[in-house]
Amino acid sequence: NNKNIPIQAIGLSLYEDLATSDSSSDPEIIGAQVIKTQWLHFGPSYADTCPLLGKNILIVDEVDDTRTTLAYAIRELLKDIEEEKRKFIEANAAGTPVPETKLAVFVLHNKKKEKLMELPDPSIVNEGRYFAAEESPDKWLVYPWEAIDIDEHTIKSSLRKE
Repeated sequence: NNKNIPIQAIGLSLYEDLATSDSSSDPEIIGAQVIKTQWLHFGPSYADTCPLLGKNILIVDEVDDTRTTLAYAIRELLKDIEEEKRKFIEANAAGTPVPETKLAVFVLHNKKKEKLMELPDPSIVNEGRYFAAEESPDKWLVYPWEAIDIDEHTIKSSLRKE
């Protein structure tokens, strides 16, 4: 099979301003501001197509902590899929079945704690399409690709294991 599997990257940032106003203790406010820094871009060759329809889409994230950014990513992706469904229905004969898109999630670390958000598509969990490489305690994780000085990071990591 010489089929290419396209990979798209999105970038999201979660901004938590925990002590700047009286509303900072409201769970609806804390960590609720997710900013898109990069979103899907299929290029001009996909302008008249529906590249998300009929696909199995795997969303990959480092850590499922509060689930805020993961839920946001899925919610935004579902909006894009709904828009493509609308375009597909307009462009095709009545009764033409809309290709089904399935989402799955893979995280490196799932922090074992109560999440602030539920996944917007419950079928991801209900149908066994949520995967975690490791279940981990609710502790701060520092990944090598986030380190300013990789050598220092490696030394500190080695010392923690001893």
